[in-house]
Amino acid sequence: PARLSRLRTLSLHIGIFTEESFLRRVMGMMDTPNVSQISLFLSYSFSRSAIGPAQWLSSLFGSPAGVIRSLPSVKDVEIITEDSTHRYQPLSFDELLRAVPNIRNLSLDIPGEVLAPAFHHIWEKHGCLTEFRRLRLKNCTGRTDGDVRELAMYLTGLESRGELDQFERLELEG
Repeated sequence: PARLSRLRTLSLHIGIFTEESFLRRVMGMMDTPNVSQISLFLSYSFSRSAIGPAQWLSSLFGSPAGVIRSLPSVKDVEIITEDSTHRYQPLSFDELLRAVPNIRNLSLDIPGEVLAPAFHHIWEKHGCLTEFRRLRLKNCTGRTDGDVRELAMYLTGLESRGELDQFERLELEG
């Protein structure tokens, strides 16, 4: 892979019909030891293609062998999705959040009935999110109250471990 040691920000604009294998090859050809910010803009049409944000996130942060890519220097992640059909595709954030174990700031703008990440579950199962300080959720309305309960459980866990005072900012926009 090409070593891009000066690269600090990785911004990807992924459009409809982008193949998963292409994204795996792009990520596999780069060694980005100092990237501290990742920004993803995912534009798709659920009615025109079965490939979309769920598959793209898996391709970017996972691998066919099931190994999670590790980007320990990443502190800031922003994900924006746009679906021209206004239908949602269920997303799993496990691979993404495991790939960026030292994440501090997460911003998600995901229109539709998409659940927010299961922070409590991800923290308990994988031990990541220990540096997590700021969360912005826009349009992650969810279909049930489960995502709100999950966020509350995560914050309660921080409180019980004496780490809640480290959490700096929470923005929720419906």
